[in-house]
Amino acid sequence: MAKTLIKLENVSFRYNTQTVLENVSLQVEERDFLGILGPNGGGKTTLLKLVLGLLKPYSGKITLFDGEPIVNRHRVGYVPQLFNFDFEFPITVREVVLMGIIGKRRFRHGYNKTEMELSDKVLNKVGMNSYAETLIGDLSGGQRQRIFIARALATEPQLLLLDEPVANIDQQWQHSIYDLLHELNKEIAIVVVTHDVGIVATYIDKIACLNRTMHFHGSTRDGIPRISEMYQCPFEFIGHEIPHRLLGKHNHD
Repeated sequence: MAKTLIKLENVSFRYNTQTVLENVSLQVEERDFLGILGPNGGGKTTLLKLVLGLLKPYSGKITLFDGEPIVNRHRVGYVPQLFNFDFEFPITVREVVLMGIIGKRRFRHGYNKTEMELSDKVLNKVGMNSYAETLIGDLSGGQRQRIFIARALATEPQLLLLDEPVANIDQQWQHSIYDLLHELNKEIAIVVVTHDVGIVATYIDKIACLNRTMHFHGSTRDGIPRISEMYQCPFEFIGHEIPHRLLGKHNHD
């Protein structure tokens, strides 16, 4: 039986009086590759922050690795949206990657041999080992995203969470990033929040739609007919620069 990594039970969240998430339930198991789809403002990033224990739910329960999120979040690698980083700051690729282990090491100057070898290992895993001494600001958007995935992998996680990992990246790099995630999924579970239907149809195994409330569509491993269920989501996505209006509404029991 697959081990449950994330479990949300009737979780709701509010910013002041505004309800952002309402009665959200979800379960993520080891080796899952889950895509959470939804519009901007639908609560996707908030959901990731709740799973990481950065926010606390208004009601409901969240379990991460059979415990409290704040206790077990060190077992999770997190890749936020790219715009949250200052690319003008003069820092090398290797230094960015090593930032991922700061929370796991005692305070001291410099890095030891084991940590340097770990940075080489994860950079090699994402195909960016030849850029170790390059300034992060000199890379393309797709290259930068590979580096931030490497930074998340430096924590040696059992679960990887990514927030819009291909936003503002050209289509060639989008497929490159998801090819990489597909390979990583052979070792760890992955949860991606996105609005890109085309990417989901190609790579992701399970689908959930989130727009304040969540609707889980299950596995896509049985083929494209499962993916067609997404077209019952009552909101609009953009996939590969082609607008897809998802008509209809979910049934509410």
